[in-house]
Amino acid sequence: MTATHDGRRVLRTAAVGKTDAEWFERHGFAVVQHLVVLRRDLDDITSLLHHSPVADVEVSSHTFARRLARRADRAIGDALVALDGTGFGGDWQLTVDALFHACRSTPTHRVFVARQLGVDIAAPLGYAIVGVAYEAAYLQRLVVAPKHRGRRIATTLVVAGMSWARTNGARRMLVNTEPDNSAALALYRSLGFTTDADGLVVLERETSELS
Repeated sequence: MTATHDGRRVLRTAAVGKTDAEWFERHGFAVVQHLVVLRRDLDDITSLLHHSPVADVEVSSHTFARRLARRADRAIGDALVALDGTGFGGDWQLTVDALFHACRSTPTHRVFVARQLGVDIAAPLGYAIVGVAYEAAYLQRLVVAPKHRGRRIATTLVVAGMSWARTNGARRMLVNTEPDNSAALALYRSLGFTTDADGLVVLERETSELS
């Protein structure tokens, strides 16, 4: 994957485990991000499904058509990318195309969008992307607008994703976050996620080194 930042062109890997990371490092890549991996069994999430709803907030779910070709999908995509920038700055913020590819990286996906009751979806309060592949679900993205954090919107989005994933055959959910993201770690652990022994890393290599 090619990314641009600080005036450089780089090749950046997806988040990979130890064995893959060693291969990339042998080929000139360097680690630029460490990630903690958490998982939760989805066989019993009944207690989570009865948490109190957030007042005046509703959550809708969406799938995106091929390359966000539909006008409605594109409008939602633009709104989510703008929101994404409030949670992931710089190189880590999604573009509309990157959002599409994140959604299509698993055989089945849903995008859960939280918004104020009666307010257009183009003004989302938060969103989550959940994908399912075989018996595993992946919480691929979770962002809540800064001024709406602390209202349990993130909890509502994750629980909605867990419920959908279980209905679609997933037995477990995995998510990763940075080791110093204490708010995210506290959220996931409050929902019963536990930390895997092995984490993941993202690596980069400048494209100029390949010429």
